[in-house]
Amino acid sequence: MLVLFVLVTVIMVGARQSDAQASPSSGHGAWAAGWPASGRVVFDVLKGADGPRLGSSEHRWSHDGERYTMQTQVRTTGLADLLLNFDYVQSSAGRIAEGGLRPERFRIEQSGRKPEQADFDWTRGMVAIERKGRVGHYALGKQDQDLLSLWHLVAVAGERGLPGELSLVTGRKPVAVRASIQGRESVRVPAGSLETVRVRLQAREGKLTLDLWLSTAHRMVPVRILMTDEKGQALDQQAVTIDLQAAGKADLPGGGRG
Repeated sequence: MLVLFVLVTVIMVGARQSDAQASPSSGHGAWAAGWPASGRVVFDVLKGADGPRLGSSEHRWSHDGERYTMQTQVRTTGLADLLLNFDYVQSSAGRIAEGGLRPERFRIEQSGRKPEQADFDWTRGMVAIERKGRVGHYALGKQDQDLLSLWHLVAVAGERGLPGELSLVTGRKPVAVRASIQGRESVRVPAGSLETVRVRLQAREGKLTLDLWLSTAHRMVPVRILMTDEKGQALDQQAVTIDLQAAGKADLPGGGRG
């Protein structure tokens, strides 16, 4: 159950054309100037901090200064694949806004299960989450994020742009969390020894802690992601390869430029 619970937090991204009422202004590109226009990070997925390897995940993103898309796919390998045969994808798409990201759709796909999807309505301040054929509607705060967009929020908004409290939209329901910068840390992952900024998100109910290590040499791209539940069980993702494209116009995954 831990593996399923943790992998639900692993990110994947798919593109979506949006008909949101708010139209982007010419200044949006400047807000994302420090965020690489596209990139790919491959992670080892470990059971526990620095534990045995369960598989791998691949995270991709792209933006053109106005719109973004992200995708993460998790696959088990070796013995874990024989036991779990797990293939899991998360995707997020939305707009780049002043001070951060505005998700419009977050989607989870897993083999053998119906997709789960969250649709954001920023005009009404609501998010509709569809799961198992049922749709729930929840209030949406102006700084709320989904599980994927959160990974790049600091790259867009800066460290001071990280809200102290927000809700994370998942495939189930929004989860209230406290967010904080833990400081600078050196971290060693398969991709090398990197200087990072560590971000921590703690669920208000205390059931989940999510730590992100963002590489300063790679413009705040996540290079390690550690999720720990209330029992102390953890899932650790550590970067193996990091490929970035310089900031500027980039083709969006799924075709087109939004």
